[in-house]
Amino acid sequence: MSPRRVVIIHGYNANPTSHWFAAVADALASDGIHVDVAELPDPTSPSLDRWVATARAAIGEIDEQTVIVAHSLGSITTLRVLAEDRRNLGALISVAGFDRPLPSLPKLDAFTVDPPALAPVAARIRRRIVIVSDHDEVVAPDITRDFARRFDAELVEIQGGGHFRARDGFTVFPALTAIIRDVV
Repeated sequence: MSPRRVVIIHGYNANPTSHWFAAVADALASDGIHVDVAELPDPTSPSLDRWVATARAAIGEIDEQTVIVAHSLGSITTLRVLAEDRRNLGALISVAGFDRPLPSLPKLDAFTVDPPALAPVAARIRRRIVIVSDHDEVVAPDITRDFARRFDAELVEIQGGGHFRARDGFTVFPALTAIIRDVV
């Protein structure tokens, strides 16, 4: 059974046309899967309240046929939305996800103050997958690995992936596209 849709939530300093977002959406659309790529406001100076409200609107109604793919800051933003929503979700795929402060980006600390409890959110998500790079200079790999462990998620490690941005070579993301296809 195919999902009703896939929603992609971008991260800090990004927009729907950045990195791999459009390429993944196009590849899935060719399979007949509807994909929405959210556009979060002020990506270079994100506001927690505005990002959560915009992500909530972009995610909309969720069910067990909905898959959310979130990159970096989009992951903690998505977790905050899901913590408020008591419905079940088909899958959450977090790319370079985190839920604690990043030493290299203190301007994003507001997103990680009092993060949502992971266990109740995880209990409502059929499949949880976290993708980490062994060489991420933005979100230290150990932060993402720890997040995956505490979220009781499958961990997929990609060698040399950086932070999965265009400048890291990720204008397409075949491994992620394959994971999404497997989930749906």
